[in-house]
Amino acid sequence: MASKKELRTLVARLNAHAHRRVSLEYAACYGGYQLAYTGTGHNLTNRMPAREMRQYLLGALDWLSSGT
Repeated sequence: MASKKELRTLVARLNAHAHRRVSLEYAACYGGYQLAYTGTGHNLTNRMPAREMRQYLLGALDWLSSGT
């Protein structure tokens, strides 16, 4: 199972590669984790469980690293 610490590490790695900063938000009452652009309030993803968010972040990192 993905931990909050692992997800935050993946988001930090994503921010190192991406042009725009994203933040990880969590709300159990709304269904879990989501990514949002930092400072704008615009959501990048829908809410999803930790395991699904981990796979999403790993896929995004793989996609970004293959282009460099």
